[in-house]
Amino acid sequence: MSERYSNCRNLDFLFVSYGGGHITSVLPVVHALKVRGYQVGVFALTTATGVLKNENLPWFSYRDLPQFNAEARRLGEAMQGKVEPNPLVDSEESIAYMGVNFHELIQQQGEELAFARYAEIGRRAFLPVALMTSVLKDLSPKVLMSTNSPRTEHACFMAAESLGIPSLALIDQFGALDVERMSRSGYGSVVCVLNDVVKQALVGRGRPDQDIYVTGNPVFDALHSAKHIELGRQIRRDCTWGDQDLVVLWGSQNEPPPGDPDMPAKIEQALRRVVGQSPALHLVIRYHPSQKIEFKPQSRVHLSAPTDPLEPWLHAADVLITRNSTVGLQAHAIAKTLLIADFGQPRLGVSFSALGLAPSINTESELSHALEDCLSAKLRQSKAMGPLAGPPAVSATQSIIKLLLDLLEGRVGKV
Repeated sequence: MSERYSNCRNLDFLFVSYGGGHITSVLPVVHALKVRGYQVGVFALTTATGVLKNENLPWFSYRDLPQFNAEARRLGEAMQGKVEPNPLVDSEESIAYMGVNFHELIQQQGEELAFARYAEIGRRAFLPVALMTSVLKDLSPKVLMSTNSPRTEHACFMAAESLGIPSLALIDQFGALDVERMSRSGYGSVVCVLNDVVKQALVGRGRPDQDIYVTGNPVFDALHSAKHIELGRQIRRDCTWGDQDLVVLWGSQNEPPPGDPDMPAKIEQALRRVVGQSPALHLVIRYHPSQKIEFKPQSRVHLSAPTDPLEPWLHAADVLITRNSTVGLQAHAIAKTLLIADFGQPRLGVSFSALGLAPSINTESELSHALEDCLSAKLRQSKAMGPLAGPPAVSATQSIIKLLLDLLEGRVGKV
């Protein structure tokens, strides 16, 4: 058991989060509560560990757990060859994550079935409820907050409910993949959602209206800051992009089953070809933290590393293209032109085009024509759609903090 783990006992608020858009949605709330004098800590999962190393916050990870014992290490090391390494997660953390989770899977199903289940669906087989029950019993936080990821985040809500610990679930985008799961009464004492579209989807699946609050997402709060806007302008100056240049940001992401795993690469190649045909087009590629892709240099094609702050690059861009990444919502929130790269096979999950947020692009020809249209003065000067509806006077961070304090004082979400 590590000191990092021990330092997170008896907190007012424990946050559990994977990386990517999940941890960036949670961190504004964590920092704001810390400034107010509350005891906070983060259970950082996988790629979130790299983020927390740069934050002045108490945190721990799988490698710090008491359950990361000799047997869990043995299993984790044995699983290493079955998992493609992620440069954003060091090997020790990967061994701990795989070993502890696989140990519980064996306890749940027996060794033979556990290996068969993992061979069939990979890490989706993990749901470490016993682990999270033990962790929450030991650490005894007063309130828990997490997001809408499966596996450990899902398990933490199940454990919190069984232990009577109030919890807040932040659905960090539309949550279309998991509406059925998140509509269950045990998935957070209260649920915070992006907008009324998500709320009605949950209500339609049976979640009581009084459990659901339209708060928006804290990750959008900082988008309008003068600092990010100026940094975006600086990026354009540094890259010598003029007013007549169209900067296209491609927000890449892995393709979940049953989708084509090569789809992100196919779209990137189409973008590279289209950009190569027009001197006024510039492409910025931003890979998801979970993607292990070597960037290939090309004229007027740039890389925004996953570790770079995203907000300045969004302000620097004119157009954002994605499948259905949260980055599309961020671009939409600051009135950037949004294009959805469906390419005949929409990505599993929420469809931004079906929701009317942006047009669907299905072929390379359509992509070329759409960017030609964006280059035209008419579209460049037209008003983009406004930001998603949300509380006008209060930030998402403030709204969520109010709910967390209500949970702390027992005013809402009694379990």
